[in-house]
Amino acid sequence: MKFMKYFLFLITIIITAIILWGMNRGFDISDEGFYLLHYQDSYYAPFDIHLFYKIVKWVFGFVDLTIINLRVIRLILIFLSGTIFTIGLMEWTKDKRVSVTNMNNASVFLFILLGCLISYGMFPQSLSYDSMNSFIFITSAGLFFYAMRDYDNQNKIRYFIPFFIIGFLLSLQVFIKVPSFLLLFVSYIVLILLMRGFSPGYKVLLLLILFSGFAAGLILYNYFVENILISYNGFRSAQFIVQSLDSGYKYSDLFINILRASWQIGILIIISLILSGLFFILRRAFRTSGNKFLSG
Repeated sequence: MKFMKYFLFLITIIITAIILWGMNRGFDISDEGFYLLHYQDSYYAPFDIHLFYKIVKWVFGFVDLTIINLRVIRLILIFLSGTIFTIGLMEWTKDKRVSVTNMNNASVFLFILLGCLISYGMFPQSLSYDSMNSFIFITSAGLFFYAMRDYDNQNKIRYFIPFFIIGFLLSLQVFIKVPSFLLLFVSYIVLILLMRGFSPGYKVLLLLILFSGFAAGLILYNYFVENILISYNGFRSAQFIVQSLDSGYKYSDLFINILRASWQIGILIIISLILSGLFFILRRAFRTSGNKFLSG
């Protein structure tokens, strides 16, 4: 497994070096320009379907949101979410009822980090609603894994803190990408209800903690960022305008895009499984032939 660790480390270093090399180069005038426009202090739109920039200005208001700084922030969030997910996953796999991987912690972290860095092949370098959405998905999953380690031991404090933070992150996701929020929110509720070894009352308590974190995030947004009703009314007005235009963002278009993406993901999974199967077959064949050569 040392070869795998060094190989992953080399690939991670190369990809990170390329990203850092291109940090101050190039500019995507379409999507990246769109994001940068939202971060300007002079930007104002009474009807805006995108509210992610308000979260960015609130959280990173102490930083001058230039194009370079936005790219740096995104890279930091990728490393942070990958670290949290790795810690949570490795803690969760310590449970004897879960098959523990043969890879060491460093290899697991590098493998997960490479998965996070793949987003650079699809999205602009700057911090966007997609990269923020990805950060919340990965971080909340890591916190959930961390809370679920040794889940027979019902240490209340240990469960409360991760679920409170997850609820807080979900409250921010409301203003970043509503469909993703709904998917993630419902998923965590279902996962809590399906937990084994917990009484119904304790599951309700965990849900209350999740809702408390969610409410705390909304209260902070309402107090420090903008009145929630103003944000909601602006979002609804912008949504009505977008739906009335032939913009490609109608609900029917969304459904078609989801089907198309599901089909593409399905094909990608099938191809990945085929390539993985071929790899293990060839690996076993070479190992067998090598043993025969040595023995004889």
